[in-house]
Amino acid sequence: MISRLCFELSPIFLIITGGVFLALYLGKRPLWLIIISVLFLALGFLLIYAIHIAPQALKVNGVTFSLSTTIEKPSYRIALFSDLHVGALKGRRWAERVVETINKENPDLILIGGDFVFQADPQKLKDYLGPLKELKAREGVYAVLGNHDYGVPGEDVSSELELVLAELGISLLHNQSVEFQNFTLVGVDEVWAGKSNLENAFLKVKNDKPVISLCHNPDIFLSPSNSEGIGAFHADLWLLGHTHNGQVRLPLLGPVFLPTETGMEWGFYDTPYGPAFITQGVGESGAKIRFLTAPEVVILDLKI
Repeated sequence: MISRLCFELSPIFLIITGGVFLALYLGKRPLWLIIISVLFLALGFLLIYAIHIAPQALKVNGVTFSLSTTIEKPSYRIALFSDLHVGALKGRRWAERVVETINKENPDLILIGGDFVFQADPQKLKDYLGPLKELKAREGVYAVLGNHDYGVPGEDVSSELELVLAELGISLLHNQSVEFQNFTLVGVDEVWAGKSNLENAFLKVKNDKPVISLCHNPDIFLSPSNSEGIGAFHADLWLLGHTHNGQVRLPLLGPVFLPTETGMEWGFYDTPYGPAFITQGVGESGAKIRFLTAPEVVILDLKI
């Protein structure tokens, strides 16, 4: 708590320090002190944006994808979000804002890509996640769990989440498939926690409909079972989260840290298992900071 407070107040310290030095040495020598003062000010204002503004700047990212070559216009709308990460960094009010943003888009289906928590008190999960009960979609709300939900790292709150999400009307998929009128949804469990089972997930999938696969972590593409049968685990579209698009990116250099061995960051990718889309997520882990990334709700308009 103290370390987080110090982190969030650090920009103010930099701005005050830079301002004091600039006032003392502006128009005087040595010049290097003036340069340092300006750098302190610039860094302070940069961190104000990255810590206090960017993580709150929720955006709607509209994406169109075709599951059919015969349909000219999008005919089905999916709202996708991942990495809510309620707990130490964000709470109930942020969940309310995410819900309000999604409901304005009138989706047919809502998909949640895991990592509901970050250092969350298990006793407070129902309060944190309560607003998700207000999510509205014609064909319901479906979700998978992520590595933080299983305590990788942190505390395993998957059992508590199972109960809370059921009360909130959210269907949790553990290596299962669900058939809709025009496609099959496959929910693949978390690979880092050792819970993924692609064979079970795709067991009841038929070949007469397109397949959309929801999974938290792009590292699912590196799991041993994938190398054993690409065709068996192929989907027409994979929807994933986990990466936060690096959360903090440096100009020209890219992400400071990317939690996947695939190198996949954000957006569309072609994989041997079908096209994949990775969202930047709506929350943060580690620290409430974003730079050159944005919390996003994805509105996926499908041609089916």
